[in-house]
Amino acid sequence: MQIQEKKLELLDWILHVNDENILNNIERIRLKFTRTRKKDLSNSPEYGRMKGQIVMSPDFNEPLEDFKEYMP
Repeated sequence: MQIQEKKLELLDWILHVNDENILNNIERIRLKFTRTRKKDLSNSPEYGRMKGQIVMSPDFNEPLEDFKEYMP
């Protein structure tokens, strides 16, 4: 079953639910999802924010002194 069909089936089922406990659980899930979604969107990275703040030393690719005895 495709996602859209499943969504329509669930929506149809929800429209006919009369049980308050089920409706409260559905509302709780919806609130949790919307809070998580907003949190994810607000924490999106700002690309380029750290540009120029991270500098690598000129000898970055040189072998380390501690490993000289293991190098050929």
